[in-house]
Amino acid sequence: IYVQSILPVSREKSTGSDIYNMERVNLFNGLLKELAAEEEVCYLDVSSGVADEEGYLPDDASTDGVHLNKTYCVKWLDYLKTHALASQPSAALEDAVANVEAALEEAQQSAAQS
Repeated sequence: IYVQSILPVSREKSTGSDIYNMERVNLFNGLLKELAAEEEVCYLDVSSGVADEEGYLPDDASTDGVHLNKTYCVKWLDYLKTHALASQPSAALEDAVANVEAALEEAQQSAAQS
């Protein structure tokens, strides 16, 4: 079982929202990390795979400061491939990664046709 951190939000989103801000993201990630340790499951700090040097989601990662664009979805997926699969390979996780890659490819093809 893997528990993933909550992804960061952009600096602009963080400073302009009482809900979507890095203070809350960091608080919840700390709680998720504690929970994973208590339950003896693997915690994956996926935030580190997409965050800038200050811990925010880079401006070019999203149009709304929250939801990742394709490029950053690939970075997230790469983080999972190198951290989750490396720590405990499983056929189910490998299938999930393949499904995400296929969905990203389909979305890219669909966008190119539009």
